[in-house]
Amino acid sequence: MKTISITVAFTVTLLSQIILPNTHTHILQFKELYGWKKTKISSTFKRYLSQLPNHHPIKKFSKSKKLDISKEKNIKQFIETHFKPVLISDSKYKPLITGYHVMICKGSRKKTAIYNTPIHRYIPKHPWYNKKTHTEILKGDFGPEESIIAWLKDPIDRYFLMVQGSGIIRFQDGTEQTIQVEKGNGYSYTSISQYMIDKDYITEEERNGPFIKAYLHQHPRKQLEILSQNLSYIFFKEISHDSIRGAANTALTPLESIAIDKSIYPYHSLFWIEADIPKKTHSYINSIKKDHHSFLAIGLDRGGAIKGPQRADIYFGKTHDAEWQAGHMKDRQGRLIYLKW
Repeated sequence: MKTISITVAFTVTLLSQIILPNTHTHILQFKELYGWKKTKISSTFKRYLSQLPNHHPIKKFSKSKKLDISKEKNIKQFIETHFKPVLISDSKYKPLITGYHVMICKGSRKKTAIYNTPIHRYIPKHPWYNKKTHTEILKGDFGPEESIIAWLKDPIDRYFLMVQGSGIIRFQDGTEQTIQVEKGNGYSYTSISQYMIDKDYITEEERNGPFIKAYLHQHPRKQLEILSQNLSYIFFKEISHDSIRGAANTALTPLESIAIDKSIYPYHSLFWIEADIPKKTHSYINSIKKDHHSFLAIGLDRGGAIKGPQRADIYFGKTHDAEWQAGHMKDRQGRLIYLKW
């Protein structure tokens, strides 16, 4: 009976902080986490502590306990003592773990016959930005010249750049410009993949970034119809540093940083992720192999499509393989386990 009362008290506290209607909370034991004993977590936990503000209670507490973070055993004991693994499910949003990456696009500083699709920065209080939709911009309402950061080859590159939320524009002279999302146009993100499935353009198995991108390139007459389903439009900002930062304004690390539903979980939260990660085989370049991974992750980002307690987006980085992995990352059986302090 004593154990039950402790669990209930903890659940009530958790519910008052982060749980929305239609959710179910299940408190786990660390022995129930796949790979917990064998997986190395020290580098992620060190980065986690270094990224926390100095006034954060976890950082203060770890210092007061003189935690030796050089030893894997000490870190795991600390987490097992002071954190609770919590699995939160939801009847409204289906579980899904996906991936994202830093997209690298060829671009031009000036509009040309080849580079004729603009990406925009946000100019405060400018009337052009008043609820401007993606469809209007697709149809040629490009806005003021000073709002244009660069010109890309086509609306497909721009759409996927908006989905990823950050990218690198590689200009013809060899220079590069890193950009990140600054502001949306006020419309909620709508997935074009569901529309394409409903119209029998693609199947559920074909619902991945590389296939959708190829389909749009192969069917130019359908581009406006399909891309217009998403009214949301992203305005970017240019950044001078090389490191890509998430919405928490913290540098992202591949296969460690994740995007989460900010309405449920706070930034800088720790998570345990169990998911099948896609991997190219060496024998067949187009075949997909999935290895089951479990790892410690930090919630540092958010996204318009990230809704629900079992929804996460894993950051894969900015390599060519990262683009492939992120595009094929789709696990509906994986688990996002919140490590609550």
